[in-house]
Amino acid sequence: MIAKEFYKWHKNGFPEVRGAHELKTRSAGDKPFIQFHLEMDGNLSLLEAHNISDQIAAEFLCPASSCFATAVVVAKQLEAGHINEAFP
Repeated sequence: MIAKEFYKWHKNGFPEVRGAHELKTRSAGDKPFIQFHLEMDGNLSLLEAHNISDQIAAEFLCPASSCFATAVVVAKQLEAGHINEAFP
């Protein structure tokens, strides 16, 4: 189910996002944590990249995704094509 939510960004009008990877989920007590990396258009400003990732993260928290409504969502923005494995 989480993979379906994770890839929904592509269908919801985020053409600046070129890809995503490193999806990780875990929980601490009853608190779910979701984190992932977004590969984004390198021409975006830092503010634009953060705004887009915030919108994507908010999709996990919306009432339609009630099982994730209390999750802590962390999205790391990376420039597409310039992923450095030295800094995962």
